[in-house]
Amino acid sequence: MRGLPTSLVALLATGSMAIAHAAPGGPIFGVRGAHPPIHPGQMAHRLAGAKAPTTSGPVFTFIDFPGASYTNTGCIDIGAKANAKRYVTGAYGPGIVGGSGSVGGFFSKLTTKNGVMTESFSPIMPAESDVWVECVNDAGTIVGNVGVPNPQGFIQPLNGSPTALNVPYSGAVGTIPYSINNSGTVVGYWFTANQATGYGFTWKNGVFTQIPSYPGTSYTQAAGINSAGDIVGLLVDSGGVTHGFLLQGSTYTLIDPPGSGYSIANGINDAGEIAGEYCASAPNCSDSGTWYGFTYIAGAYSTFAIPGVPITSLNGVNDAGEVVGVYVDTNGLEHGFLATP
Repeated sequence: MRGLPTSLVALLATGSMAIAHAAPGGPIFGVRGAHPPIHPGQMAHRLAGAKAPTTSGPVFTFIDFPGASYTNTGCIDIGAKANAKRYVTGAYGPGIVGGSGSVGGFFSKLTTKNGVMTESFSPIMPAESDVWVECVNDAGTIVGNVGVPNPQGFIQPLNGSPTALNVPYSGAVGTIPYSINNSGTVVGYWFTANQATGYGFTWKNGVFTQIPSYPGTSYTQAAGINSAGDIVGLLVDSGGVTHGFLLQGSTYTLIDPPGSGYSIANGINDAGEIAGEYCASAPNCSDSGTWYGFTYIAGAYSTFAIPGVPITSLNGVNDAGEVVGVYVDTNGLEHGFLATP
């Protein structure tokens, strides 16, 4: 395994910057939009008949890292009780995400007291360092990755030091841990040179296990895991079509909202509710396409869109049914948000 850069080890111990957000203040694509090689324009396929979104009026809190021109959230944990503290992860930067040397990671605590939410941001590494903090569990342990085009994974307990987390498999050039559940099981994916093939994995207590492959696919990304060990993510089938999936044991269920041309399942909570995103403008599933967020539970889909913007993505869901995501404004800049039912 490769070690983490000394600068990352030092900056992971950085203190937090407390700010208060009052009123409401893209996805970067791939699973939770993390890396340019997983851009939907590179995997787009044709499917006619996009479905228009519906919205049900959740309460929004917009999450914008102080001084940054864009913010992308990763996932959310901790329940929504009175005066509760929620952990949110993500990445931020000074310009449009998309190239090497463009983002820094962050870890945020959102605390509600007497109806007022306060955000406390801790930068994991400054913008331009290419660090993504992908997810966090109830204990405050984070997982993420650093570097492009071949990122190195890491895991860091709350108030602890980071440890490299890279698969030992032959041919692996990059490892991306995407999520961690409350028992400490990590899911993610690793890939070969030029992302020719990608495979999902689980990790716990130093042991990597490759998840079973969907028939006919050579590209799978595991993006989320709940306490039961149910895994969600994306796969590319033998016809080049990209689907969200739910994996329970060795059984796959494809997660494709009606009218989708490309779908990704990004997170799952303990009730089995799935959050994700889908392209509704096939065959144009690129930055200029139309993307909606969605939730799925017990066979029912709900489509989610921020009004007036072309791109909305849901990246994570906690056990209270709160979702975090990203929208792209009319200037092409990304903003994080928390939506409370």
